[in-house]
Amino acid sequence: MAFRISCLALFLAYAFAADCPATTTPIVLTISNCTIASQDSSSYGVRLDVGDPRQNLCGTPSTVVDNTLLISSNICTGVLPPNMTTQAQCQSYHGGTFNIAAAGTSFHNISLSTANLPLDQGWTRFNPPYTAAGETDLHVVSNVAIPNMTVVVITEGINFTAGHIGLGKDSVILHHLKDSNMIPSLGFGLNAGSQSIQNPRDGSLVLGGYDSASVTSSFYTHTMNYSDMLFGRHCPLQVQIEGLQLLVEGQEPIQLIGEGDGHAACIEPYDNLFRLSEVGLSTFKEVTGWSANTTYDSQDLYIPEPGLIYPSTTGFNGSLKFFLSGGFTVEIPNSELQHPLRGLDKNGNYALNTSYTQVNMYEEPLAPWVLGKVFLSQVYLAVDYEAQQIQLAQVHQNDITPSPVKFASTNTSCKTSKLSGGTIAAIVLGVVLGLAFIVGAGYYLYRRRKRQTQQPSTVTVTPDPTIPSDQHPSAIETNPVTWEKLHGPFEMTAERRTSEMESPNMGYAPPSPRAPPSPHAPSEPRAAQAPLHERAEDAA
Repeated sequence: MAFRISCLALFLAYAFAADCPATTTPIVLTISNCTIASQDSSSYGVRLDVGDPRQNLCGTPSTVVDNTLLISSNICTGVLPPNMTTQAQCQSYHGGTFNIAAAGTSFHNISLSTANLPLDQGWTRFNPPYTAAGETDLHVVSNVAIPNMTVVVITEGINFTAGHIGLGKDSVILHHLKDSNMIPSLGFGLNAGSQSIQNPRDGSLVLGGYDSASVTSSFYTHTMNYSDMLFGRHCPLQVQIEGLQLLVEGQEPIQLIGEGDGHAACIEPYDNLFRLSEVGLSTFKEVTGWSANTTYDSQDLYIPEPGLIYPSTTGFNGSLKFFLSGGFTVEIPNSELQHPLRGLDKNGNYALNTSYTQVNMYEEPLAPWVLGKVFLSQVYLAVDYEAQQIQLAQVHQNDITPSPVKFASTNTSCKTSKLSGGTIAAIVLGVVLGLAFIVGAGYYLYRRRKRQTQQPSTVTVTPDPTIPSDQHPSAIETNPVTWEKLHGPFEMTAERRTSEMESPNMGYAPPSPRAPPSPHAPSEPRAAQAPLHERAEDAA
C-alpha cells in the first residue's frame, strides 16, 4: 500500500513538470567559411550536410522565407547568371548545390499540392514558384541530425545567392524542431559574425534560444505588432530608424536623416549590404560627393552583391551611427562599411581587386530600408516568436564560446510547471501524508462500524415502582405468564387490598365511584369497608 501511494505521489508531482522537458536546450550552429564539396572553395554560412551520401552545402539565415531552400544542381548546368563565367563561380555563389538524383532513396519527394508548405511571399515576389520538395535527413552539426526534415529544392530563377535557412514567423525548421522536442521554443538568436577584411570573425545561430556570451549590453525590445508587408516587401522583422549620422573624422556629425523623422526598416540577414531609400541614398551621395558612375575593370571577378564602387584613391574613412526607436544606438565602423573590391575568381574562390573600394550600400535605392549582415556585424539579434518580440543588443566583437540559453518567456511559462527537486520532494511528502491520513480515517471508521454490527446493543430499562417486580418486563423470562395465571381465581396481595373505613355518607347512599365528591358532604371519616373478596362472598 505504501509503495502504491508513493508511486501515485511521484506521478502527480512530475505531472506538473511535464509541459517543460528538462532535457531540451537550444541548438547552436556555427556561421563561418564552410567548405563546398563540389570544389576546393568555401562559402560563408551554416554548414549543412544533406541526405546519404551527405552533400555539403552552405545555408544563409533568412527571415523573409519560412521554408529551408536548397539550390538544385541544375541551376549551374544551364545558362549562368549575367557576368558569371564558370560553373565554379556558380557553385560558390550559391553555397553549393544539391543533386536530387545523387541523394537516391534518402530524399523522399513530396507533392507540393498536398505538402501544405508556407507560401513564402518574400520569395515569389522575385522568383518563380517552387517546383520540388521532399523529406530528408539534415545534419547541422557533428552531433545533431534533423530526421525527415521538409526542404524545398530551387530549380529555376536567378534572384538569389546561397540557400536559405528559413527563420520566418512560420519557420518550418523551427516548428519541426519544437514538435520533435529538440528545442524549447519558437525563436532564434543570431550573431552574424563579420566578413570584414580587417577584423573577420565567426558567428553563431542559436535555434530555440539565444547566445548570452555574444551579448555585451542590455536588450532593447521591439514588439511585433505590425503588418508583415512594408512598402510591398515581405518584412517580418521591422524597426524604426529615428536618426542616422555620417561620422567623418575631424568633422561634425552629418545628419543623413533628421532625428525623429522615423523610417521603417527591415532586418534581413540574407542581405549583406545596406539598402537605403531614395532619400537616404541621395543624401549620402550628396554629402560625400560620390556617385555610382565609376567604371571599373573587374579583372574576371564576379561581384556577388555590388555596392557603391569608387577608385581606391578616393578613400573613405567614415562610419554610420543609427538611432533606433526605444533608445538603441549603434555605430557601424569604417572597417565594416568599406573594403577593397571583392569577388569570386574563375575557380570560385574569393579574391580582391585593390584598385577599387566598395562601400557596403547597394547602388540602387529601395523602399523600405534594409539592415543586412553589415548592420548585424555590430548588433545581436534575438527573435522570440512566442512572445512576439524582437530584441537587439550590442554584440561581442571577438570570437567567443557560445553559451546558449532559453528565452525569458520560455522560463516564465515553465515556472509553474517545471519544479525543482526540493519542490517535488515537498509535494511527494505532502501527498503521502494526506493520503495516509485519509486511509487511516477510513480504516478507523470501518473498524468502528464493524464492531457495532457484531455486538448486540444493550438497553437499560428502569423499573416502574408501581409495577410488581415479578410482572416487570425484565422478569418475564424468569416468571412467565401461564394459562392458569390468566384465567384462574384472582386474589390481590395484602399490600394492595383496600382498607375498610366507616361510611362518611351519614346514612345517605354512597356516591357513584365515578361522581365527583359533593361539596356539601360532611368531612367525617368514612367507615371501614370489608375487603373486596369478603363482600363478594356475602353477596353469594
